[in-house]
Amino acid sequence: MGGHMHDLLPAVEKNSREISQRTARALGVLGAAESMPGPALYHQVMRNVSDLRPVWTEHIRLLSQAYPLISSETDRMAITILRQFQEDIADTAQRLEMLSSAGWARTPAIGVNSIRVGATQTLANILHQMDKERTTIVPLLRRSMTHRVETLPVVQHLATA
Repeated sequence: MGGHMHDLLPAVEKNSREISQRTARALGVLGAAESMPGPALYHQVMRNVSDLRPVWTEHIRLLSQAYPLISSETDRMAITILRQFQEDIADTAQRLEMLSSAGWARTPAIGVNSIRVGATQTLANILHQMDKERTTIVPLLRRSMTHRVETLPVVQHLATA
């Protein structure tokens, strides 16, 4: 358990960086979209979104492993922030799902424009979420995990006494 806990945050952070890189790349493609024909753009965006989905799913899994490690003594504020974040990233997972299963629209132009808007919003949102995770969530997790690690030996000591 002890080792596992210390591997968890680096895994979350590594995964988060991976997501940010892929997302930034995808946004780059969308930014250059004016010069790309509709169908090509559409497929490129779809590929980017599909590539993001498994990494995102893994991210949710890693975080859901980290959350229970937060000691219950941690301030309510922290737990509220984390719950909210959990809802946000679950919401993003749904958006990625919807985007990647959106069928080719009746006319390519309409399809490309709606995809472009939807994808741009979702991807920008992902970058924002990963940024929030780096600045707020990971430090919170680290703090309450360290706190928990420090309180463990006492419990073990009592058990063996």
